[in-house]
Amino acid sequence: MSSKGSAEASKGCRTCMRRRIRCDLGRPACSKCIKKGFNCPGYGRHLRWADGVAVRGKLKGQRLPVAGSVPMELPAPTNEDSVSVATSQALQAIEPAALSINKAIETASATPSLLNFTLWASSPDIIEYYDKNLAGRMVWIDSEENDYRRRMLPMAANAPGLRFAIAAFSLYHGYHGPTKFPTELGRYHEEARDACLEVLQRQVREMNSRLISGAELNTRADVANAEWMLACILVIANYEMAKNHSEAAEGHRLAARRIVNVFGQNEACNKGLFAFLRNQLAIHEVLGSATSFDLIDVAETVLPTPNSGSHVLFSEYLSFLHQITLASRRSMAVNEAIDVSQWPESFTAIEIQSRFEQARGQTLMIAGKLQMSPPIVRRDFIRLVDLYHHAAVVYAYRCLGYATPDNFDWLASVMKLFDQFDQIENISICVQNLPWPIFIAGTECHGDAERQHKVATILDTVINMTGFNQYETIRSFLTQFWNGPEPNWLLVAQQLQANGLRILVV
Repeated sequence: MSSKGSAEASKGCRTCMRRRIRCDLGRPACSKCIKKGFNCPGYGRHLRWADGVAVRGKLKGQRLPVAGSVPMELPAPTNEDSVSVATSQALQAIEPAALSINKAIETASATPSLLNFTLWASSPDIIEYYDKNLAGRMVWIDSEENDYRRRMLPMAANAPGLRFAIAAFSLYHGYHGPTKFPTELGRYHEEARDACLEVLQRQVREMNSRLISGAELNTRADVANAEWMLACILVIANYEMAKNHSEAAEGHRLAARRIVNVFGQNEACNKGLFAFLRNQLAIHEVLGSATSFDLIDVAETVLPTPNSGSHVLFSEYLSFLHQITLASRRSMAVNEAIDVSQWPESFTAIEIQSRFEQARGQTLMIAGKLQMSPPIVRRDFIRLVDLYHHAAVVYAYRCLGYATPDNFDWLASVMKLFDQFDQIENISICVQNLPWPIFIAGTECHGDAERQHKVATILDTVINMTGFNQYETIRSFLTQFWNGPEPNWLLVAQQLQANGLRILVV
């Protein structure tokens, strides 16, 4: 590790540093974070995403993310010249994210040197591990149409940044997850992560330079660059979530959001790999916003590609789910008691049931076009759709004030949600998609020890089978919620987020 990295680590984790208390440097998490229920961010180097601003053309005022070790806020400009000066100064002020290749890597016989790092990241073992153990865990249902495999792996052959991202995710998961990586290279995942962010940073700075000079990012090459950049960021975000580094994962998610906002206006980005990646980001965004109480963040959530409802799984479902979240957070922001009679007709209890039933039918029609085999895969996918349907209804009822002891429709929906878990034949087929319905089930069993045990057991299975440690956050929140007096999880989660604990259920 570099001397700078060692110096940073010696100060403690970022949470303790922010709280200005002495960190005990415990591994993998310090005891003070554990005691307070915080996610310990660890002691490695953390890259932050700052903004670059377009000053001319159709993208004027748009921001592109720049990976840097120094977060930079741009002053509000009064004219185009001041925009140019402020942007130029900001780009120059952000430190380059130098590759932190540990000296031990260069001296150990079984590890790569800096000179052949790119070739090493293309190792067939790494690609094969990603193909067999990770690509299928990043989509609703794995199939030949999975573009995390079908399109991204060929792209990685000519995109070093994407190779580094895939290497980071594979090496970490293979070293720490349930399926062990076949070599000792697994412990070098952070070096691969840093190499990916370095490549991303160079590309974004090149794009910002062109924007400042008056160019427009609308060529075929620009779209191709946006695709591999977005692919890199989503893979690295998944990597950070698997490590339970939610702060870093959130930063990357926001960077992906900015890229979609800039390039999503280009018609060429509404199809192909970019559209697929946008829709993958939308899953993270919508489900992530369901546990967020930052109204601005929720309002800016990226939704599925426009007009994709007829061919993208869960597209209509996610769009309506977000409408409910946004309405709920607006109501909570003004701190007024919910009056269900004031909701528009689209948010009545009957309409909620109807809209989600329509979304369920549409997802099943789209799924029918996929070649799911053997038959157990099709059956369990239908059960997964039913799980999400009941979870959404339960969530909507809670958000909009319909979750009352005398509402038998709500009680029936909760019961159907729990019953659906028992119907799954092979949990490994859809295990990566269970955390959100598990979370919603957990939020509706306050005071019910039997149901709490069931939720905890399924959650343990998910964590053990996937090796994705971000789901520990669900366990931590639910345990605290169950042990407290407040039966409405929204109020508990809102207060925790105000205290710095962000729950991510994706």
